[in-house]
Formats: sequence, C-alpha cells, structure tokens
Amino acid sequence: MRSYTQIELSYTDGIYLGVELPLRLSGDHTDTPGITVLGPKGAVNLTKGVIRAERHVHMSTADMNYYSVKDGDYLKLKIEGPCGVTFDRCASAITPR
Repeated sequence: MRSYTQIELSYTDGIYLGVELPLRLSGDHTDTPGITVLGPKGAVNLTKGVIRAERHVHMSTADMNYYSVKDGDYLKLKIEGPCGVTFDRCASAITPR
C-alpha cells in the first residue's frame, strides 16, 4: 500500500483527456498535474500524481540479484518468442508485496 494515489495513463489517453502527462518513474509526482475521476460511487479529486509511466519491469529481489541490477537501474530488456521485442532504457523496479 502507498500513502498516496497515483494515476498512470498512456500518452494517447493524455491527448484524449487534454492532460499533458510528464514521463516519470512511478512515485515521482514532482510538478505533476491533477485530475478528477468520476465513477458510479462518487468522485476522487487529485491535486497531483497523474503521470505517463516510464517503461519499467517489476522484478523480485532474487531476480535483481541474479541479473546484477538494482532498483532504478536502466537495462535493455529482450523478450523472445514469435512476437519478440527489445526495449531500450527500461527501468528496473522491485516488485511490490
């Protein structure tokens, strides 16, 4: 659990909603916009915390040790298979419990 609310939107969501989304690592809310989310049970008004999440991969501490990376390190991530892809500048992030 976090002590704050964060909303991660895609770049195209930001365009559709008219919100300029800063590219940030999760949890970095410095100078981020707010938003109001309406639902069937009411509304949540955030004064900050709306971001476009920087590309990242969640890893356990055991996997981080195995691959010799630390939380926040940047790496090149290659996913193999019939629709394989390689991501450059992918941040490592400890898997939340």
